[in-house]
Amino acid sequence: MKIVYLLLWLPFGLLAQNSTPKGLVDDFFMAFHQKDTTALKAFFHSNARLESISTKQNETKIQTETVAQFLQNISKIPNEITFQEKLLDYKIEADQLMATVWTPYEFYVNDKKSHYGNNLFVLVKEKEIWKIWYLVDTRLR
Repeated sequence: MKIVYLLLWLPFGLLAQNSTPKGLVDDFFMAFHQKDTTALKAFFHSNARLESISTKQNETKIQTETVAQFLQNISKIPNEITFQEKLLDYKIEADQLMATVWTPYEFYVNDKKSHYGNNLFVLVKEKEIWKIWYLVDTRLR
């Protein structure tokens, strides 16, 4: 009986977190670190875009990725590889339908710093739940 009760209330806890821009970002990174592609997919709007900006030999490179490609890449990470994106701050601007969340970060692979940068989440509110419309990050070394 306790299990049934827990299963009934679990989705409401997730919705409560996604009812704020910060809650969505926190939940996104929890699923990201767990390599949970099913949970990750639910955070994205159906028309979402992802891009990464980096430099190579003083030339700016922009890499575009679909949500499907992002999820496929996450699913290919071997279990023995761990990673953590440590968010250093949150700068949030929001109205009733749109929000931006700017998060400086440091990225670690197997406890070793790989790179750092900033994430910019552009969120839209759909049926009282925030969804990722656009996600862009910088990757600096």
